[in-house]
Amino acid sequence: MSDDRPISPSRVILFNGDPQRPTLVFLHGVYHGAWAFEKFRQSFNQAGYPVGLVDLRGHYGDNRLTPQSDVGYADFLEDAHQALNQIEGEKVVIGHSLGGLLAISLSSRADITKAVLIAVPLPRAVRSKQWRLLFEFPLRTTRYLLTGNAAALYHLTRFTDRYFFSKYTPTVIKAEANCRIQTQDEPARLFRDVTTLELPKPRRIPTLILVGEHDPTVTVEVGRELQEMTGGEVLVISRSGHDIMLDAGAEIASDAILKWLQ
Repeated sequence: MSDDRPISPSRVILFNGDPQRPTLVFLHGVYHGAWAFEKFRQSFNQAGYPVGLVDLRGHYGDNRLTPQSDVGYADFLEDAHQALNQIEGEKVVIGHSLGGLLAISLSSRADITKAVLIAVPLPRAVRSKQWRLLFEFPLRTTRYLLTGNAAALYHLTRFTDRYFFSKYTPTVIKAEANCRIQTQDEPARLFRDVTTLELPKPRRIPTLILVGEHDPTVTVEVGRELQEMTGGEVLVISRSGHDIMLDAGAEIASDAILKWLQ
């Protein structure tokens, strides 16, 4: 049964920069929000870029998503379109995980001139991860597959240590992120959508693909698949897991993106 309780609408938080430069629009992944890009936002703002941080619907405030919320991939794609429509001029879309899938789906827009894909799991990689989870977390994964409530996994510190972070991630960063992750839920419908998602053939625009050295889901092989799909350039970020923008290699990643943009 779907949950029809109200959820917070999507929003974009804008930070001014040089109006001659494109706006960098950040799209977050599951169990995250605009908060995950704060480090990156500071780096790019200091370099003069206008920045837009997007919160997808139900990812901030009191009215959060639940596993029963009738929200799927198409709804989040609509959120991303609405956010871009609020920003004038050229944009560079920077998407992490789910946000990167959205960036690929958005690539047909003429106002998007470049894209950065951070740890983006293609549907095949998501399906492979689910099989792996059955062996690593059998009871919790079975509960998730039966109920659609992924919090059985994502609210478990052992899971996030393995699938979001790396052994190099500072403890304080993991603790702060887990406090936020454990207040968030995601709809079961979204996970069903992503595992069967058929991405459009993306428009060929300059694309940078970042892969964390220690990401068990978005491996270098997945990065090469994205490269073949987009014609982009792959960069492996050392000492990083899936959450590249939060991990020990965050500064390396932001510097690499800045260099590529310029």
